[in-house]
Amino acid sequence: MTQKAKNKNGVVTKSTKPYVAIIFIVFIIIWVSTVIYSSYFVPVLDDENSETFTSPNQIYFRYGFNQLHTINLFSIAGIFMLILCLVLFLSKTQVFRQFIGNYFKNYPFPKWTIKLLITLGCTLLLWIFRSNFENTDFLLFKRWFPEHMAFGYLHVRFDEMWESYIHFELYKVFHRSFGLSINNTYQLMSVISGSLFIYFALVLSSALNAEKPYEFVLMIFCGGFMQLFFGDMEHYSIAGMLTFLYLFSSYYYLKEKISLLVPSFVLILAMTFHLEVVFLIPSLIFLFIVQLNKREYLPIIISILLFTGFMSWTILYFLSKGASLQRLIGTSWGLGRGGSILANIVKFDKNYFWGQINLLGLIYPPIWFLIPLVVTGGIRNNNLNIFLVISSIGGIIFLFFWKSRIGLYMDWNLFSPPLISAAMLFVINFARQEFLFKKQVLLLIFPFSYLMTYSWIIYNHFNFM
Repeated sequence: MTQKAKNKNGVVTKSTKPYVAIIFIVFIIIWVSTVIYSSYFVPVLDDENSETFTSPNQIYFRYGFNQLHTINLFSIAGIFMLILCLVLFLSKTQVFRQFIGNYFKNYPFPKWTIKLLITLGCTLLLWIFRSNFENTDFLLFKRWFPEHMAFGYLHVRFDEMWESYIHFELYKVFHRSFGLSINNTYQLMSVISGSLFIYFALVLSSALNAEKPYEFVLMIFCGGFMQLFFGDMEHYSIAGMLTFLYLFSSYYYLKEKISLLVPSFVLILAMTFHLEVVFLIPSLIFLFIVQLNKREYLPIIISILLFTGFMSWTILYFLSKGASLQRLIGTSWGLGRGGSILANIVKFDKNYFWGQINLLGLIYPPIWFLIPLVVTGGIRNNNLNIFLVISSIGGIIFLFFWKSRIGLYMDWNLFSPPLISAAMLFVINFARQEFLFKKQVLLLIFPFSYLMTYSWIIYNHFNFM
């Protein structure tokens, strides 16, 4: 669908067709109603990871929709009234829009220093509200690390070679020098990863739309995957940051501003930090196809050599440090832990399937609005969108076919990096789509998404202290 038209003077104007906004508003009403119902009228499970349901509705309306249960219903009503007043205000006057527009026009994040200051401010918030939740895997690390340090063992796992190694070495240094606990060192690495994520997001936001650089960051930061960078104590924070960095570098490659070697190297680097990012390989193959169409073959050859060479070097490096190849492979969950890799594939189960659906809403609350975006023709046929669609499909396939061994809710962080692609697909295309009452629609979707995500993040900070 064409979202813009020209008037008789040849000036580009917004489409006057109202059905685009109507479709989005219908989805908003369904979504908000579902969240309110799930949060306040469906009993919350004592253990979100449990599949012992006392009510049939608990099967469908779980952690992907009930994040607001930690907030008083009257507070929610008050916040909604403020949002409604703001939406009505925007529909009646241009003053606020002119103020916001002029402000960001004068300060479109043009200098790296401004981005750095924003990043530092956000980093402080990441640390202040860092998560204190310890999942099953982290409790194992908490037991292993002191033992391995006492006996001088090398701690490296095949599924997350560099990530597990760096976390262990960081713990050794900071525990011996400053007495920091394993919790503190994991939280520190998570926040550092978040700082890099935020900085690169600000850079990309300016590149996507220098006139409105705030749109991309506001829409991407509402994702539940941001919990990865609020002190998450697991092996996915660096992987999440590198996933975003791969998408970031791929955007610049498709804009012909950098070589194919950059996204190729970032992806293999990400894979040596965590093998779950293997879902992005089809998207790299698409970049190779784009390069083939340019009839420039050398970058592809070098990328393949770089890809295989760095992975081989990483394995050889850890073997030279004393790691056992047999143990690395035998203890790998990704390779079946000495058994069959097919054991990692999900067998359909109704309760588990609805848990996966809920996981989508937990990791990126506005993900459901990809449906009206597609229906209204908001995703156009270009190389960037093809790349993001391939990346998104790979991530969603991973979520629905890879079996969690500790429970879906406990493993939310495992499935977070694969959904960053889908979030970017929505954000980039929604930001570019133009239709009547778009800002009002945006102000209905994203404040509510922030409410869902950050009530969960704050809950994980205070409830497990």
